Amino acid sequence: MNTRLAFVRIDPDRRFVADRIRVSKALLAAVVIAAAVAAVGGGAPAPATGTATGQERVVGEFTGKFVNGIPVYRLAPISVTASRTAELARIEREERLGRAAATRARTAARPPA
Repeated sequence: MNTRLAFVRIDPDRRFVADRIRVSKALLAAVVIAAAVAAVGGGAPAPATGTATGQERVVGEFTGKFVNGIPVYRLAPISVTASRTAELARIEREERLGRAAATRARTAARPPA
């Protein structure tokens, strides 16, 4: 039995290209699988409209009063935090803009000399 051996020279750069293609195919497959799992239902199902669950937060509670024909709701308390230096800078900026607008208005109101 005769067996011929053929020696083929492979360019080293060609091998790196093949590796890049192989890696890119693997990444593409991973992305497709992840998208398919998310589309099929990988997350929790959304609750049906109009149903109340125990985990829902109450946004407002009707007080039983109406003002000008509009119902009044009591809302949950909220906490507000602000930087005092930022607030002072905002006030200063508004005052400066107000002074500049007043100066422009006085200049526009003057009769031409």
